[in-house]
Amino acid sequence: IVGLGRIGRVVAKRAGGFAMEVHYHEPSELTDAPYRYHADLIDLARTVDFLVVTCTSGPETDGLIDGPVLEALGGGGVLVNMARRAVDEPALIEALEKGVIAGAGLDTFAHEPRVPDVLCAMENVVLQAHMGTKTWETKRAFAARTAANLGAHFAGAPLPDPVPREGPER
Repeated sequence: IVGLGRIGRVVAKRAGGFAMEVHYHEPSELTDAPYRYHADLIDLARTVDFLVVTCTSGPETDGLIDGPVLEALGGGGVLVNMARRAVDEPALIEALEKGVIAGAGLDTFAHEPRVPDVLCAMENVVLQAHMGTKTWETKRAFAARTAANLGAHFAGAPLPDPVPREGPER
C-alpha cells in the first residue's frame, strides 16, 4: 500500500481478512502500523504482487508511480490506483501494453472525467468511476461535518474540521 492513511488502513484491514501479508510505503515509518514498512518505493514494488495506491494527492505525489516502479512490480504484478495524479498514466499505459505488469484496477484518471480510449480497450484493466464521495455514508458524513463547522462558526468557537485555504487536497 502506497499511503497508509485513512483509506490505506481500510485497505490493509480488508487485505488482512484474506490472509494477505501487508507491506506499505510512507515518507517515514509509522509507529502505530503493524505492517512491514518499505522506505524505498521500488523495494516495495519488487516485493509485492498487488500495489495499491491510496496516497494523498499533491505535488509531492504527482507521478509517484512511474516507469521504474511499474518495472519493479513486474509481469505478475497488478496496480490498483485510488489516488488522483499519483500514477504516471502514459507510463502505466506503456507498461500494460508491453506486459511489464499483468494488469490494473483504476478508479481515478489523469484527466477526469475523460478516460483514455486505450485503457477502455484493454482486457487487463478494470475501470471504475471514482465513487468515494457518491455513497450515502459519505454524503451523510459531509453533511455532519458541514453542520458541525457551521454550528461552531456561529457560536464563535473554533471549527472542528476547517478546510485549509492552500496546500494539497485532503
